[in-house]
Amino acid sequence: MKKTTLITAFIVTVGFTAASPSSGSFFDNGFFKDDGFDDPSFEDDFLGDDPFFDNSDEPQPGQTQETNFTVSQSNESFEAEALTGDVPVEELYGFNLPPSYDHQNQGLNGASYPENESYYESTGTEDLQRDETTITFLYDGPEGLSLVVVHDKNEGNGGSASWTFRDMPEGQWVVKDDLYLTEDGDKASTNYDNWNVSQNPQTVDWTWGSAGTDGGAYRDIGHSFNFTIEPRFNEESALWQQHYNGTIENWQFLSGDIENPERQNLSLDENLVISSE
Repeated sequence: MKKTTLITAFIVTVGFTAASPSSGSFFDNGFFKDDGFDDPSFEDDFLGDDPFFDNSDEPQPGQTQETNFTVSQSNESFEAEALTGDVPVEELYGFNLPPSYDHQNQGLNGASYPENESYYESTGTEDLQRDETTITFLYDGPEGLSLVVVHDKNEGNGGSASWTFRDMPEGQWVVKDDLYLTEDGDKASTNYDNWNVSQNPQTVDWTWGSAGTDGGAYRDIGHSFNFTIEPRFNEESALWQQHYNGTIENWQFLSGDIENPERQNLSLDENLVISSE
């Protein structure tokens, strides 16, 4: 109460000064400049940790507001919580390509080009991956909320999947695993995946070998959305056994703690709807 009273008195005094003919303009008299009122440290020094002025509960930049997410498949639904982290989703995913693909005509694919690393896979989600399993989750990072998909586990059996995305919120695929171009701007001969994501619905055909994974990350989906994933795995996919063998046997939606998330098993042949409430 003491601080509140002091502020009230201060505001009254300033109002009187600004209106006084002898003192001139409030800004002309140098009050802000000379007395340091515009110093960013003023709020901390003057207000301290008074709970009356506490704004710690207000959403900060890059933080997801309190939002409930619902995941539905067939006649069943469950609430999901975004996995949270302090790195951009590109870094979380960790899509690496050989340095030879690091050139000015390379498209937006979210890749890094390190020397002597594992390539053509999601190196950042290895702890979350499971053999012959597709994982899907929402990720809340410093640059917004993203949808993340990773197919299979490194050193798995390979496989293929084709997904259709309907009514995706405004955003973009910031990780495209795999999509990599030659220096001429053409898709590389070893890049078999198809990314048709310039219109609604969007479609992606993935296929991967035993030494990699496939997937992607779509950011920023915001906090008001309702979109559908229409999955086609294995023999239903467009690239089934054209380049690699192997199958996906499980599909899981991850929720909660990024170190030890809850895993909800999904059907491989039912549409998935993800929405915010």
